Amino acid sequence: MEAATFADYWQALPGAKAVKLDWEKTWRNWIRRAASSFRTAAQRKPLANIQAAQQAAQALRESGRGDYDDSSPL
Repeated sequence: MEAATFADYWQALPGAKAVKLDWEKTWRNWIRRAASSFRTAAQRKPLANIQAAQQAAQALRESGRGDYDDSSPL
């Protein structure tokens, strides 16, 4: 998938911007950025899940619809 995105990007780019002296280095940099972006997104997701669970627990407590003790482990 990333290879197709790389190829589409560079083939669609006009003029001098699409000219590279070393395509292997360009590819490696592309993949490094993609991997870094993936890791960053993966690291944020668990935090978002925890925050969503905490918000749901708070809403339950405030509504009086359930006894939920968030001090106990899941």
